[in-house]
Amino acid sequence: MPSMNQRTPKLSAVSLVVAGTVLVACQRPSGADLQPEIDRLSSELADTQGKLLAAVKSAEAQKQEVATAIATIEASKRETGLKDKLIQQREEEIAAMKNAISAVKNTDALAYSEASAQVPKGSTSTALERYQKFVADFPESPLVADANRAITELTPQAAKDAQYRNGLIDPRRSDRDLIKRFGDGIVTVQELGPLLRRRSQAEVIQLLGRPTRTYRNGTELGYEDKVIDTTTGNKSTLVISFEADRVTALRSGYQGREIKP
Repeated sequence: MPSMNQRTPKLSAVSLVVAGTVLVACQRPSGADLQPEIDRLSSELADTQGKLLAAVKSAEAQKQEVATAIATIEASKRETGLKDKLIQQREEEIAAMKNAISAVKNTDALAYSEASAQVPKGSTSTALERYQKFVADFPESPLVADANRAITELTPQAAKDAQYRNGLIDPRRSDRDLIKRFGDGIVTVQELGPLLRRRSQAEVIQLLGRPTRTYRNGTELGYEDKVIDTTTGNKSTLVISFEADRVTALRSGYQGREIKP
């Protein structure tokens, strides 16, 4: 039978095991003690999930906003490009219309019609000036003959109107205008008659310049293409006849009818 001293180590070992078990049991938290921590973590997890979901929704909304903005910008670009194209087309159309108007304005038919339109208005002087300008600007036009006939018809009345006006302002102005138109070859023999009446050769040459030719041993002076033939409407030679060194007759062309000034 073992002695008391031999049983003592076994008891001590058991005691140590029990004590260790009790100590471990005392250190482990009970189920009731973990529940608050579990609840806190669950709350944090739910809050984090909510924030994550909100962030995802916000990101999706921002993505949609960006896509909408990009689409708006692209549509604006297309609209701006279309507007620029339309503006360019309008500018080209306007330029073409301006060119067409300019081309029409530069036609002899329009110039002639503008001159003719002054006659019904009673603007004799304006009509005459425009017909004369027409002849100068469009010498090759088939309407020149008609314009010259109109000049012949309008000249007497225009001369009377001009003489009246100029007599009040400048008595010599009508003579200067007549000599200028003589230089341009757009005057009639009838108009020159009063200016050259009873003048000497020297006075005629001083007024009209040196003749281009002479006839009948110098008793007639010729100025080529300086007057309008009223029968044809074309330019002709002015022939001035002298007797006793004074103007006695004027003709349009060498074979033309004599006109006594």
